[in-house]
Amino acid sequence: MTTTYYLNIVFAGVFASISGAKEPITLNTKVITPFIQEQCIRCHGPEKQKSKLRLDTLAPHMENSDQVRRWTDIYLALHDREMPPEDEEQPPASELVAVIAHLKGQIKSATARFGPGHQYLSGDIEIPAASANEAKVDAFGRNTILAAAKYLDDGALAWKRERKCLACHTTGTYMVERPGLSPYLGMPNEELLQAYRGKPAGPVTPRESGYPNGYKIIWSALGLAQVDKHINGTTSEITQRALQTMFMQQRADGKWNHYRGVREIPHITTDFELAVRAAWAAASAPGWLDSLEDTELRTRVKRLKTYLREYEPGNDYERALQLQLANFMPNLVPTDQREAAIAMLRRKQQEDGGWSTRSMSTIDRWANWDPRVDKRNLDMLHAESDEEKAASDPYMTGFAIVLLRESGVPVNDKHIQRGIEWLKINQRESGRWWMKSMYKDSYHFTTYMGTTQAMKALAICGELNID
Repeated sequence: MTTTYYLNIVFAGVFASISGAKEPITLNTKVITPFIQEQCIRCHGPEKQKSKLRLDTLAPHMENSDQVRRWTDIYLALHDREMPPEDEEQPPASELVAVIAHLKGQIKSATARFGPGHQYLSGDIEIPAASANEAKVDAFGRNTILAAAKYLDDGALAWKRERKCLACHTTGTYMVERPGLSPYLGMPNEELLQAYRGKPAGPVTPRESGYPNGYKIIWSALGLAQVDKHINGTTSEITQRALQTMFMQQRADGKWNHYRGVREIPHITTDFELAVRAAWAAASAPGWLDSLEDTELRTRVKRLKTYLREYEPGNDYERALQLQLANFMPNLVPTDQREAAIAMLRRKQQEDGGWSTRSMSTIDRWANWDPRVDKRNLDMLHAESDEEKAASDPYMTGFAIVLLRESGVPVNDKHIQRGIEWLKINQRESGRWWMKSMYKDSYHFTTYMGTTQAMKALAICGELNID
């Protein structure tokens, strides 16, 4: 019996109804079956099961939370472009987008039907789904700070163990921001540090066209550079290699390629944001820029600086990123642009004291959208009920506070104080800060990003006292 025949038998099966049981959420076999057969079975079939995952025997339905998690893992691997691997033949973009969109919709329905499940789950790490209904803390203090630290450590560790990939919303965020919190929360998890050090790979050779997923090497280099800055005090060899590889993937125009179809607002948006993170990585590595002697690398750094200096922001979020850029490469941002960005942040603060990520851009200007690939993402964004009424959230509230403080605004400034108060009264009992994804997403990984940014803001304002 061939694998194709077996898949068609399984995927076309009729599931008997059980008295009192909830109706399963079924997948469209015309969409899913051919894709799995052509793209997945050679590595996850009867002869080989990479990551202990076999797909030829996985039923095309979800009738309990365990099956929801299995299909969610597949969805995330496709969405994050971890699968198919880069060295394998890639599926047509339209086909991949259709599969991702179908899985996302069915997983959302299954999650609603069979319960919230977990946001992160691995062994004894069980973090419930992020929800707006989670109770807020009675009072912000030592215990809630420790709870937030545990959420950050456990969430990233669970993601690493189950997914084994760099994700900007979890493991990437952890490595970029957690080292700077070490004076308050202790050292980052060593298992995560070791795993991250193994990410940069491949030959350090020019690729003028850029790799399709330039954001991965940039996030790797930035995380490693932050570890060196805040923990090691010197730039390690692995960080140097990551930075070299990063710049060798740079395009001739000074930018890097996004992977088409990958958009994670607020961390993977425009080419400018990606370039700012590359500059942050280079500037964070202790002494790396000042000691750079390689002519090719110096040329590429200059190319990046030229692009950043000449860029005209397309929305308020990019104006905020300019202010961040001014913190580590001040010569690239004129004083009048910094002052305008500070004024913008003051103006954008909401009545409740927080800031809103949604208010930082109109949907059409959030990213370098490709209508052929991103139509479904755009449709989902436009369909969100609160598109016109943006609520305050922890990510932008934390980010705004950090930017104002790094720009020299004193901690007793009324805007900063109101933002701190918003953060303190909106933390949840699990330690995290709830944040709804801008997409119709059941996992709301923006909650992790928002929690990290909230902790960073509280730290820079002297509010993480656990003694």
